[in-house]
Amino acid sequence: MKTIYLAGGCFWGCQKYFDLIPGVQETEVGYANGPTENPTYAQVKAHAGHAETVRVAYDERALPLRALLDKYFAVIDPTAVNHQGGDFGIQYRTGIYYTDAGDLPTIQSALAELSRRYDRPLAVECLPLENFYPAEEYHQKYLEKNPGGYCHIHFGRQGGPMKKRLTALLLLCCLISGGAAEEGALKKQRTANGLFYIRADHRYVNNAGHFGVSRMKKGVQRLNAALDAVAGRVPVSLYLVESSRSHQIQRAFDEDSPAYLYLKENLHTDRADHLKYSTYEQFCQYFYATDHHWNHKGSYQGYADVVRLLLGEEEPLLIPDEEVTLPVLFQGSFAKQEKNPVSQEHFSFYRFDSLPPYETFVNGKKAPYGSMDAYLQGVYGKGRYENHYSRLYGGDVALVVLESEREAGGTLLMLCNSFANPVKPLLTQHFHRVVCVDLRFYRQQFRENFSLTRAVETWGADQVLLLGDVKMFIDANHIVP
Repeated sequence: MKTIYLAGGCFWGCQKYFDLIPGVQETEVGYANGPTENPTYAQVKAHAGHAETVRVAYDERALPLRALLDKYFAVIDPTAVNHQGGDFGIQYRTGIYYTDAGDLPTIQSALAELSRRYDRPLAVECLPLENFYPAEEYHQKYLEKNPGGYCHIHFGRQGGPMKKRLTALLLLCCLISGGAAEEGALKKQRTANGLFYIRADHRYVNNAGHFGVSRMKKGVQRLNAALDAVAGRVPVSLYLVESSRSHQIQRAFDEDSPAYLYLKENLHTDRADHLKYSTYEQFCQYFYATDHHWNHKGSYQGYADVVRLLLGEEEPLLIPDEEVTLPVLFQGSFAKQEKNPVSQEHFSFYRFDSLPPYETFVNGKKAPYGSMDAYLQGVYGKGRYENHYSRLYGGDVALVVLESEREAGGTLLMLCNSFANPVKPLLTQHFHRVVCVDLRFYRQQFRENFSLTRAVETWGADQVLLLGDVKMFIDANHIVP
C-alpha cells in the first residue's frame, strides 16, 4: 500500500470522492505543509498557511499513481489560485505532496500533460510533504455523517454518487454514438423541445447541433465589418461562454469546441479566451441544472478569466465574502420550457462586501438594475418558475451603463447578452465605466442600428469586449461600423 497527499479544495468533498475510487484503501483529512504545529480548523481557516489535504492510501497494483492523479485532476480546477468551487483562501489551494521521491517523475509527467490542456499556468503545487496534521474528528468522513452537507464536488443525489456520475457520462456519450442500443437510450432522453434530459442528475442540456458554426457566419461577418472600423484605435477581446449550446459536452473535455475555434480564427479580435472545464463535474458546477445560464460559480470563473484577459495576471480580483443559498428550488428556463419542475438545486449567489459603489443607467436613464439588496434581505418571488437569475442580476435591456466612484480604470465597452449580467457589476472594480450593449434589443429601443465607431467615440472606450455564448454571435444583427 502506498500513500500520497492531495489537496483539492474543501477536504469534505475530496475525501468522499477518493473513497469512491476502486483501489483506494484508506483516507484521512488534515492540514498539510503549513508553518504552525498542530493547527486547529479555526487557525487554518484564518489563513495559517496550511492546505486542506486528504491522505490517500491506495493499492498501486489496482490503482497506479498516474490513474489516481488523473481522477484527482478530474475534480479540480488546476489553474485556480487559492480557490476551488465556492471556497476561497490559501487553505483551498491545490497540491500534490509526496513522501516517496520515486513518485516525483510520475507526478511531473502527469502535470506536464495536464498543462498542455490549458493556456494558463497550472496552480497545482508539487512538493515533498513537510508535515500533515489530522483534522478534528468531526471533519473525518464529514459527508457520511452529514449527507446534506456542503460539497464543492458534484455528486448525484440518488443511487450512489459514482454510479450517478458514470450514468450521466454514459448518457452524454450516447449523444454522438452510433450504436443501436445507445441510440435507443438517447431517444428516451430527448425532449419534444429539442433538449436532452439527463435523468441521473435532474439536468437538461442543449443539443449543440442546433447552434452550429454555420449559423454564426453571418453574425460574424457583421461584427467584423464593425470591428475593422475601430481596428488599431482600441483593443478588442473575445470571451465565449461555453454553454451546452456550443460545447458538445459529450466530446473529450480537453478539446476546444468548434464554435470557439471558429470564432478565435475568424472574428477580428486581438485576444480571445473562453470558459473551460475539463470534466462533466466542472460543467455541472458552472451551470444550472434546469436553466441555460451559468450559475454564480461559472460566472465568477468567467469574471476572473475576463480580468486576466483584459488586464493581466497581476490584476487583483474581488473575492466573495459569502455564498448565499435561498431556501427555494430554482426551476429555470429549461424546466419552464418543458413544464417539468425537476430541479433539485437551490438558487445560490455570491455576496461581495468590497464591491465599490456605482450608479446604473438603463437605456439612458438613471435606474436600478438587478435586485441584490432585496435578495440579501430575503425579499424575492417564490413562484414555481421564478426567474431568479434575471431578478437578481438584472434583465435583458439594450443599454446598461455602470459608473463607479473610482476614477482610474477607464471605460470598457461590452457587446454582450444575458450571460454578462452577473459579471457587469464586478467589472466596476477594475473600470470607472462599464458600458453594456445587447444587440438583440438595441434597434427596438433606440430606433437605429448600433454603430460601434460612434459608441467608441461617445463613451471614450479604452477597451472593447465581446462576451456571451454562441447564440450572441448567431443573433448579431443591427450593428454597423
